Amino acid sequence: MRNGDSAASRSRFVYGAAFLICVMLLVGGWKSMSNTAIAGPRGQFGVNGAETLKYLRELDFTIASTGDSNIVKQFACGVSQTTCPAAGVRLMLVPEANAAERDWESAMQPGRSGHVVAIVMNMDGVTFPDLNLKPGERAYAWVGQIGTSAADRGFAIYKLDANGVATNTWFKTTDVSHCDNSDVRSKPAIKTAHPMGGAPCARIKTGASLATLASHNTSSEMTAAMIGGSLWISCSGGCCQVTAN
Repeated sequence: MRNGDSAASRSRFVYGAAFLICVMLLVGGWKSMSNTAIAGPRGQFGVNGAETLKYLRELDFTIASTGDSNIVKQFACGVSQTTCPAAGVRLMLVPEANAAERDWESAMQPGRSGHVVAIVMNMDGVTFPDLNLKPGERAYAWVGQIGTSAADRGFAIYKLDANGVATNTWFKTTDVSHCDNSDVRSKPAIKTAHPMGGAPCARIKTGASLATLASHNTSSEMTAAMIGGSLWISCSGGCCQVTAN
């Protein structure tokens, strides 16, 4: 091969390799951006059905569906206790793939976008009455606006109908805290006990009082909330704790 041809060949190879690297960086960067930049509705979850369904299609619940990232346990029923199994109904709670990047402190401020941070699935053979969640159905754990006012911020779990509109609510609470934790996991998690390590949790200020939210609750929502208990979910900078009011 002549020197001129060899030089031209090397130039094409270098150019092609550089182009391929640029494409890979762009694709990788876009994928990263598409995962981390997803924000939910600024208003109540499950009110604008079309917006809600479009948002849910962008989320991923497969990454944390195995291992110790999820919860599978029996939850006591707050309503219809005479027809509910004495041991409760077996539910699975799975965090969203990018839950650890969600900024709850921002979501708790009036007018800011909220986030779906986990799903709740009925793994039992009976309906979970607090959500009217039938076997195999799912509900969504949301942090953001939970009342009619933009200042009503907190956490709640919603069941949606086929049109993306909320039909049932469980675990609605304004008691939301952030817990710093330097022990970073490889994937997000949801727990029923405080993770080891890290500083004590600090309450995130919200724009509504429980008395204000109570006027928007149905009797079943209030009964369910009175069961008590807490959840810890991966969030930006550590984990976030929600406790039934």
